[in-house]
Amino acid sequence: SQRARAITAVELPRSMKNTVVKILSAAFFWTACHAGASCLDEAPRMFFLQPSNEMAGQASLLSKVLRDELGHSKPLVLQWSRHGSNDYWPKSGAGWLQGALQDAAPLYLIHGLYLDDRYDAALRGSDQKLSLLLQNSRQQSVKQAKHLLQAMPNGLRAWYLPEEIDDLNWQTPQRQKLLVEHLLALRQSLGAVKKGLPIHMSAYFGGHGSAQVFAAFLRTVHEQTGIVWILQDGQGVIRSPAPDTLHYLRVIHETLPAQAWIGLIEAFDERQVQGQTQYCPASANELRARQAVWCLATGRAAQAVFSLSQLHPEILGAGANRCVQAR
Repeated sequence: SQRARAITAVELPRSMKNTVVKILSAAFFWTACHAGASCLDEAPRMFFLQPSNEMAGQASLLSKVLRDELGHSKPLVLQWSRHGSNDYWPKSGAGWLQGALQDAAPLYLIHGLYLDDRYDAALRGSDQKLSLLLQNSRQQSVKQAKHLLQAMPNGLRAWYLPEEIDDLNWQTPQRQKLLVEHLLALRQSLGAVKKGLPIHMSAYFGGHGSAQVFAAFLRTVHEQTGIVWILQDGQGVIRSPAPDTLHYLRVIHETLPAQAWIGLIEAFDERQVQGQTQYCPASANELRARQAVWCLATGRAAQAVFSLSQLHPEILGAGANRCVQAR
């Protein structure tokens, strides 16, 4: 917190500094708990699943996890159904993911569409190159949506766009106009596939500008396109310097209408191990502490959790006994 950083900036002995930080952290957690105990104890209402080839041999186990965690009322967000050349929903109908979801049916599905694996690189390129990539992504996503609707029509309640929006790469008016045009075109095309389905998209912040500016940007995009934001808090991610998460969430809560966003807790800790990035399951205490930040900042619990792979690493098969390596 800002208070902890301010105090530890004073020249105190290292042991005393550590003690001060621990005391302030405990006080912050106590305040959050007592400010909204019902908020803190609220169970997650939405779960993400990031399909990966490691799950292919665990389809029956995945079906059981889905039934146990979701029942028939909690939404499952598929992060994507096709990622680059990895097609998790083949047109033959014999895909392991489709089989697992059918065995767990009926489900409340928010179906992820197509993600071009060049998206992150395109963000660092010119507006023209990014525009061309988004145009191709729209075409592929609409094709994917038609296929998904035909293959598994029951349970589909919304779409999810896998491209994530941050506070670094969309700062200029030109980029923001490009995003709005992309989303409006995609909304029109997806509406022709199946009318009336909401569209969700993730956003996150890294402290690359003011919280007020980023919140206003999210509000404007929502007002112009109807996009419902799934807001990542970034508490499991290594960020240097770390942004003031409490401040960002509070400003977003004060700026956006309640129906414009859904909070998301990341159920992992990012670690660097021998030059490799790993995403290791966070402890129950850590997840509770992260929820406390949401409750203190917004007065409402984060409804979504990313992801089932961290909550149930056994669905990764051979990878169950190690942290999930970055893909």
